[in-house]
Amino acid sequence: MSLAYATRQAWRYPARVTVQTAPSGSVVSVAHLRAHVAQSVTDDDAMLESLGLAAQEWVEAYLGRAVLTQTREASYDGAPGCVVLLPEPITGITSVKAFDEDDSETMITTSTYRLDTSPLLPRLVLRDGQLWPTSLREDASLVIRYGCGWSAGTVPMAILQALMLLVAHWYEHRQPVSAGTFTTVPMGVEALLSPWRIRTGAA
Repeated sequence: MSLAYATRQAWRYPARVTVQTAPSGSVVSVAHLRAHVAQSVTDDDAMLESLGLAAQEWVEAYLGRAVLTQTREASYDGAPGCVVLLPEPITGITSVKAFDEDDSETMITTSTYRLDTSPLLPRLVLRDGQLWPTSLREDASLVIRYGCGWSAGTVPMAILQALMLLVAHWYEHRQPVSAGTFTTVPMGVEALLSPWRIRTGAA
């Protein structure tokens, strides 16, 4: 087995990721969105708030990363030598649990692993001489809960601009199709988000 192949085998992406604590509110205020769509009255504030939250969810799904601070839980199948978290801003590890074939839970202490907060590829790595528990079950054998996302005021401007462009587009076009042209996502949104998008898979 080549070193490159062994390295790829040791690096895993989660089999499943779920949001445990959702972000509090939207990354863009209703007042900011109102100004962006050139609306001077507050009649449509409820709609703009809803569109802002929907756009934030859309952007997160497209990017494959968290936008605003939240808590997520990642489940891994098997026990790789090093666990690769989703490449997104990682604020810290809350807990790491291992489950054996009898579904018994073992809490992994911080003396067993360390968090490499490299901006390119944040990852949880076993410390020298440490091993995962033996007899792990095949599915969801390792469950990691962690904080992620940017804090308010630190979200990259390109992501904010794409989000506001999407809200303005949805606000203007209340239907998915206008004059025979698909208008779900306006031009420019994907171009703004592309540099921040995560593409998982083997190298």
